[in-house]
Amino acid sequence: MAGTGSGSGDGTSKFGRKMLGGSRLSEDEVALRALRAYNSIASDPRIYNRIKNYAGGTLYLVEFTTPPSDDQEYWSVLLRNDEAQVFYDHEMALREAVTWNRRVTSVSFGTIVISVISIIIVGAVVYFVWRDGESPQPFDYALTSVLGFWFGKSVSKAKT
Repeated sequence: MAGTGSGSGDGTSKFGRKMLGGSRLSEDEVALRALRAYNSIASDPRIYNRIKNYAGGTLYLVEFTTPPSDDQEYWSVLLRNDEAQVFYDHEMALREAVTWNRRVTSVSFGTIVISVISIIIVGAVVYFVWRDGESPQPFDYALTSVLGFWFGKSVSKAKT
């Protein structure tokens, strides 16, 4: 198995779209070129299935033969963010999906709401200081609470 690209030693290798021929190629061709770049002896690679919305991209299931024994091989290529990641083990492709889903779900709805409220409070205080030279006392209390919340949250993460 000959490979170029940034292999991670875990059954995968990543290739940038530019490295594989640029944006003028179809996604199918990018997937096949990534497979050929990772495994130069792959003979007659064929995409037999596409799974859209897989770990933030499209997973291409590719079959090919390897000379001289003509053994049938089944690999996966994940296209995401103009990058192709080749998996020679389907288990590694499954782990990538689990890892990606864990990263996406780690940002909770509550965190987003608190962030928006914090931005609004900080923006209001900045506006009042810019307009009047000082902010109303309730906004000062709200700003202190926001700062205390975020600093407290970062300290609790550092302890764990």
